[in-house]
Formats: sequence, structure tokens, C-alpha cells
Amino acid sequence: MSTEAGKTLRTLAIAILAGLCSALATAGSSRLVDVVNPFLGAFFGATVTGLVWIRCKQRSLGLTIRLISASVVGYFAAIWLPNLLVSPLRQVLRLGASGNPYSPEMFTAAGFLGALVMTLALLLIFSESKGPRVLLKCGAWSCVGALLGLLSSLLNQPAGKMVWAIVAGGGSYNEGFVDLLPFLSAYLIWQTGMAVVITLMLPQAQSVEARAGQSSLARISPANLSIAGKIFFFCIFSTVGILAFAEAHDWYEMRQFQKTSHTSQQK
Repeated sequence: MSTEAGKTLRTLAIAILAGLCSALATAGSSRLVDVVNPFLGAFFGATVTGLVWIRCKQRSLGLTIRLISASVVGYFAAIWLPNLLVSPLRQVLRLGASGNPYSPEMFTAAGFLGALVMTLALLLIFSESKGPRVLLKCGAWSCVGALLGLLSSLLNQPAGKMVWAIVAGGGSYNEGFVDLLPFLSAYLIWQTGMAVVITLMLPQAQSVEARAGQSSLARISPANLSIAGKIFFFCIFSTVGILAFAEAHDWYEMRQFQKTSHTSQQK
């Protein structure tokens, strides 16, 4: 029993360390690209892939691509879709429209949506449950993501400044980047917390191997998804393709603008 507890503690310690590394990698990269770039989510997707490799002993290119793609879409959903949840709720409660994109309710919704995409991807690959039970499990785990999002908003000043000090090499925080603090806080708190949640959610390697001779093995392999799983990942890959095209187009337009400006200055 003590050996099993020791393994669990080691696994959770690895999850916390992985989440912290993912948070710092995302925060550092956010200084180079726009903070709303959805492909910043690839860092957390790679972290989740590593946790799956360790926890479930499942390694494949297809699994890696699916999880990283789901994380990119989860980041996109957390950035651009919270208002779709918050606005109707505020109208029902007659609170009026919220003009603050960094409010606690917006970050709560963002945490929920990001967790929803990521946990649904994992459950469709690894869970033996089907239909409504998958959605119920996904909703329960996503509520933890919502709480982490709320905590990120409430602690955005201390947590955000701490992350800034690390990624900026100890440099003082520039108040002109105040809008960056909530994101840095979310990277630290949400990604670290969700790394632990996902580790607890994943089946252990022994349970995966024990089902190897059963028909349920098809539920474990990402190459043999259910119809719902295939539809879900088709939507994920389609969204990633659209996002990649949009980012490439924006980059091209920016380069053209820079060339035009440079030519005008020379004249």
C-alpha cells in the first residue's frame, strides 16, 4: 500500500513539475508572439502528451498529434469564446453586459472551456464510458478547470508578476503590459492545476494493459475511436487547419506591410 502511495506521489510531483515547465514555456513564448495566438496552446498539449506517456505507457504519433491539436483548440476556445457563456448568464441574472475581458467570470468561463476541450479529447480516447456518461465526466472535470480559471483571475497580480520576473530574467514589470498579467497568472495556475487533474483522470498503465485482451481495447487506441470520437477530432483538425491558415495569412500581411513601410522610408 505504501509503495502504491509512493508511486502516486511521484506521479503527482511529476505532473506539477511538468505543469510549471509548460506554464513558463508558454509565458516565455508569449513575449515573442501575440498572447492570443492559439498555437501557444501547443506547449500544454505536449505536456499532456508526456503525462500520457508516463501514466498510461501509450506512445504514438497519432496520439501526440491529437492531444496537441486539442490543446491548441482549447486555448482558442478559452481566449475567444468565454463571452458566449458569460453574456447570456448575465442577461438572465439581469447584471448587464460586462465590458471587462479580464473579469473573474470571464476567466472562470475560459478555464471551463479550455478544460472541456482537453478532457473530452482524453475521455474519448481512454474512457470506456459512452454517450452521456462521457459528457458528465467531462463536465465534472471541466468544473475544476473553471475554479482554476477563477483563481487565476483573483491572483493575477501576484502570480502574474512572479511569472514575469522569471521569464524576464528578473527584470522589473512594465506597467504598460498590465493586460498580460492575467494570462501569465492563468498559465501558472491553470496549466499546473490541470496537469494534476489530467494525471488523476488518466488510467494507470496496469489497467490499460489488463484490458489488452478485451474488446474494450479499441476504446484505448486513438486509432480506433468511436464515431463520436472521430467526429470530435475531425472538428479539432479542421479548426487547427483554419487557425493555421489565419495565422499564416496574418503573418504574410504583416510582412507585406513592413516591406511597404520600409520602401516608403527609403524614398
